[in-house]
Amino acid sequence: MTINDDYTRHTFTILFDVPADLAADNAVLRDVLNAAVSRITELIEADDRLQALLRRHGIEYGWEEGSWETT
Repeated sequence: MTINDDYTRHTFTILFDVPADLAADNAVLRDVLNAAVSRITELIEADDRLQALLRRHGIEYGWEEGSWETT
């Protein structure tokens, strides 16, 4: 998807298949999924080689709000 003249956006999806009993408990569900996303973010941000590679090629990254945050 082209977002402007300078960038094209590429995305991928990480799927979390959540058991029904956990999905019914919104507070715990949010805590668990936010913890998982936070850890993934920490790993990306702490990887110096990955950060250097992204910077060298002018690639920016970010996150959209999780689907569990909009329910």
